[in-house]
Amino acid sequence: MFRSAYRVLATLLVLSFSIGWTASAQAQSSGEQPSLYPHSGVPGTRFTFIFAGFKSREKVAVWYNTPDGKVSDKGIENLDKATSQGRVSWAWTAPKDGSIGTYQMVAQGLSSGIQQTIAYQIGTIKPQPPTGNIEPKVARPGALLIFNASGFLINEDVNMWVNTPDGKVFEIALEQRRLNDGRVDASYQLPTNAQIGHWQLVIHGYESGVEQVLNFDVRS
Repeated sequence: MFRSAYRVLATLLVLSFSIGWTASAQAQSSGEQPSLYPHSGVPGTRFTFIFAGFKSREKVAVWYNTPDGKVSDKGIENLDKATSQGRVSWAWTAPKDGSIGTYQMVAQGLSSGIQQTIAYQIGTIKPQPPTGNIEPKVARPGALLIFNASGFLINEDVNMWVNTPDGKVFEIALEQRRLNDGRVDASYQLPTNAQIGHWQLVIHGYESGVEQVLNFDVRS
């Protein structure tokens, strides 16, 4: 029921704002960068998006701009309202007969008005190879870390933990995570008393045995 409501609200926003390239370029920014995987692909590629910076638990409308200037919300799936930390994620599969070129995915908070935009490519190029990333790489205690890691099996279970500077290991449970096409997208809130020094966040695939280690530092 929520997803239907989001779809209706997204359509109303598209019609009322007539979103295009110029309007998207003028979108309000929350200061946090949206992310997607992969960054490019061929027609039929399934993309996963994660946007941050919205109000806690607010509903978010999503649509995309095609290379020829059309606006649509068709094919958007797994869209939920923002988490308590203001993050929202969803998936979208590029039509096999869709236009080649640069697309823009747009998300707008329905109560905050915050709007985020990210560009991506659909063409004959291959998606980027498996990789992992965590941001920020230097953080203060209590900071929110956003990370991703790829190379796992589709829909396999993963275990995650952090290695602290003094050699201790703590398993972490996440409020929200996506595992689509062998990639994990998630966030981790550092404790407010997090030890200063070099940390590691580890993601391990139960079936594949693939293990990604993401390094970051905590400074006061």
